Amino acid sequence: MIEKLNDIEKLNAFKPVDLYTIRIKSLVDTYGFGYSFAAFYRQMKQGRCTAVFSILDSDITLAVDTDSADVPELAEFFNLHGFTSLLCSAGFLLDRSFDQGTVMSSRVKKNSGNSNLTICALHSYDPLRALYDFLEYDGAFDMWYADIHRRIAKSTAKACAVFENGRMLSSALLSSVHNGCAVLSGVKTDPAYRNRGYASALVRYLCQTVPGTVYLMREHSKNEQFYLELGFKNTDQWRIYR
Repeated sequence: MIEKLNDIEKLNAFKPVDLYTIRIKSLVDTYGFGYSFAAFYRQMKQGRCTAVFSILDSDITLAVDTDSADVPELAEFFNLHGFTSLLCSAGFLLDRSFDQGTVMSSRVKKNSGNSNLTICALHSYDPLRALYDFLEYDGAFDMWYADIHRRIAKSTAKACAVFENGRMLSSALLSSVHNGCAVLSGVKTDPAYRNRGYASALVRYLCQTVPGTVYLMREHSKNEQFYLELGFKNTDQWRIYR
């Protein structure tokens, strides 16, 4: 049975902790249950919570125990509801096109490694506008800014960057933070300033700000050695259905 939720305790009945649950529960911490554009659900099977998922506008994040969940029921719900994207573990199978990559995680906490580097936390309009432009996000800036600004204000996201003469050279972002764990994204360095340790310093800095596990989604063919050297390990395969 799939039920819509307005109670965090019912959401917490799903016990696994992973990239997907951090995204879902961080979204609850940010918006609660009172907004029409953010909805939360769980699947119950024989008295056990076997899946939870969030729908933000038309984007779904699913955390599921594929060994015990009623996968056909979930698939039917998603196909009938419709979505722009559905993020989940690669073990959840739908008959749709998808992108796939690697989940990495780390509990390693180290200092930035560069005492001469000034790392700037981003929270106000102009620096966040610079981050939006630097990362070349799709979609309207106003909607992106409203979301990231609220997340930062609620301590469910953290952003930082390195600047030189007002120009952003490197960035990193914890896009979801919940209960001491986080999801890392937005790691980028201007090609002209690579191999100077900027991105490594930003990742280490952000990892130090949360006591628990930091997760990230990596494309299969990119940046594996970079993150391995920072203490991350390959742990899962993510999949985004379109």
